Amino acid sequence: MLKSIKDLNKRIEEYSEELFADLGPVALPEEKKADVYARVQEHLHRIILATLTPVLGHAEISRIHETLEQEDYRALGKILKHYPQYQQTVDTRIDEEFKNLKLMIAEEQKNASSGTPSPAAGS
Repeated sequence: MLKSIKDLNKRIEEYSEELFADLGPVALPEEKKADVYARVQEHLHRIILATLTPVLGHAEISRIHETLEQEDYRALGKILKHYPQYQQTVDTRIDEEFKNLKLMIAEEQKNASSGTPSPAAGS
C-alpha cells in the first residue's frame, strides 16, 4: 500500500518492473519498455481520476488531471493532503488495478502457450 500519493511514481516504476518480469524472459528494447511504462502510468492516472471524480468537484479534478499530465506527484500529494479520507480508496484502487494487470498478463501467457486466442487480443 502507498504511504502517500507522492509514492505513486515509485509504485508505478515497481509495478512496471514487476509486470516486465511477469512477461518472462522476453528482451524488450528500451523504447518498448518506455512505451509499456508510459501506458501503465497513463492507465493508473485514469484509475486515480476515475476514483476521485465522483467525490471531488470539477475544479479539483481539473487540478489533479493537470498534475498527472505533468507527472507532478509532489503537487498531486499537496492537493490530496486536503482529502485524506480518499487516500485509502486511491491506494486500494491502484493495488487492485495492478493485480488485474498481472492477471491479464498471466492469462495472455496461458493463452499464448496453449495457442488459444485471447478475448483481449482484438481490443
